[in-house]
Amino acid sequence: MAVWDHVEGMLAYLLRRLALGVGVLVATAVVAYGGIRALRPDTVLDGRGLVAGTWHDVERVFLHLDFGDPAVREELLRGLPTDVTLVFGGFLLGTLAGLWLGSWSAARRGTLPAQALMALSALALCAPVYVVCFGLLLLFDPAFGVVPLGWLFPLDASQIEVTGPASFLKANLVPAIVVAAPLAAACLRLTLAVSSEARDEDYIRTAVAKGLHPQRGVARHIRPAARVAVGSYAGAAIPLFVTNLVLVEYVFAVPGFFKQTRSALDQASGAASAVDFAALQALALWGAVFIVVIGLLADLALVALDPRIRTRGRVG
Repeated sequence: MAVWDHVEGMLAYLLRRLALGVGVLVATAVVAYGGIRALRPDTVLDGRGLVAGTWHDVERVFLHLDFGDPAVREELLRGLPTDVTLVFGGFLLGTLAGLWLGSWSAARRGTLPAQALMALSALALCAPVYVVCFGLLLLFDPAFGVVPLGWLFPLDASQIEVTGPASFLKANLVPAIVVAAPLAAACLRLTLAVSSEARDEDYIRTAVAKGLHPQRGVARHIRPAARVAVGSYAGAAIPLFVTNLVLVEYVFAVPGFFKQTRSALDQASGAASAVDFAALQALALWGAVFIVVIGLLADLALVALDPRIRTRGRVG
């Protein structure tokens, strides 16, 4: 009976999270499409009213994957592999690297390498990603960089002909590292803070006093607690992560769909009449999809990591 209650609670939790995710996507679509109809009715010429037109737009998006412009759908499908790679690859890279480096630093607190790593993490947190991107371009761009490293830093990813896994990795490796760096730095510092707090617990001090090596103590007793804290933070940091991805795709000319943000706003000409509202609506919904999906995966990871959540059937 206890096992069945546990399974029932977890299924109820997953269903609630799925329902909440669907609600967020529907609300985003309503705001994106209804907002344009309410604020800029001159750009919508189908003759439908606000409510009927918004319902029609939302239904068209979710049932037919029609974003109001065939070119927008083609661009989204073309950029889909790159966006998925950078979002999920960068998120996993940032989370796991931050957790591992934080645990490594916690076991070597006070040493010069650990202090240097903390300084690098502070730089990664404070430096905007577009500044980092431009700095890498100035340093390593094959055309004008101080130290041209085209074989390692092919930063104009749009010029790379993707013919297989190797070339695809070459086009996305540096952008994935840059977008993962702030998340990794935050996870590193959070892991170090949790580890420092846990090291003062009586059971850790007793184990060390009995001869347990500090590094084994971190791995065996402290790291599990840090994983839960890092998972909670990473789930909350997803919107900022997606925002950074938009900037990275633009600066590095990565051929993902988020790169279309600048052209959709038509910042080059500065003409408001040339703004591509269909592309902006699709971009808003596309970002919401990633935020909802990664948020759900982060919650599932927390369920797997924290026995208390599995027992209660809810997060928090």
